[in-house]
Amino acid sequence: FGRPAYLRQCVEMSLRRLDVERIDLYQLHRVDPATPMEESLGELRAMQGEGKIRHIGVSEVDVATVKAMREIVDVVSVQNLYNLTERRHEDVVDYCDQEGIGFIPWFPLATGALAEKGGPLARIVERHSATAPQLALAWLLRRSPVMLPIPGTSSVYHLSENCGAADVQLTDDEYADLASLQCLWYGAAPMSAARLEQAIGALGPVLGQLFGQTEAPMFISALSPSEHLHADGTLATERFTSAGRPTPLP
Repeated sequence: FGRPAYLRQCVEMSLRRLDVERIDLYQLHRVDPATPMEESLGELRAMQGEGKIRHIGVSEVDVATVKAMREIVDVVSVQNLYNLTERRHEDVVDYCDQEGIGFIPWFPLATGALAEKGGPLARIVERHSATAPQLALAWLLRRSPVMLPIPGTSSVYHLSENCGAADVQLTDDEYADLASLQCLWYGAAPMSAARLEQAIGALGPVLGQLFGQTEAPMFISALSPSEHLHADGTLATERFTSAGRPTPLP
């Protein structure tokens, strides 16, 4: 998935679907262990020079990798898993803050056991007459000025609720209390492949309930449908229906 030819095809397909001449921010969502980083980023840099991409971002990387990438391209954003319950990338947030690089936390609304009745987040929610997701976003926004949460939403109501997080002002003590909590959902160890597969599998019914009969494209590079490789190496471009079944794009 990091091969130059594949990345170029993905960019061209995104440009066609979005009906634009340039993608303002194109993110390399994973580092391909089978492809030298210089080749993957070099292709994105070439397309940047061609005017197809304006800015380049990366995802799921550590500080050392970001530094190495910045020797090849100008990295303007980093998108890593980060929220109240998952803090393994604290050093990446600090580095982005120091260097003025946008940090996009994916899965930003996760609160886990923190929001359970009697939990620390639940107590703060009551004091602010806010929701747990709003507090989760408020904490992220307070965490760093380079923080750029992109919470998903299934309705105008949820969009309004998410925007309301900007009006929540945590006190210094509330912010410190939340910042000092241990990760209660994932724990300190990385999520196992089996656990990740289980989590992804659970999304099918949830997406069906959220979107009904509406097709729900996966968020992969410029909000495109999911793009990946079949076992034989051929490109598979699919979109997911409410029933969770991938259907080929025309």
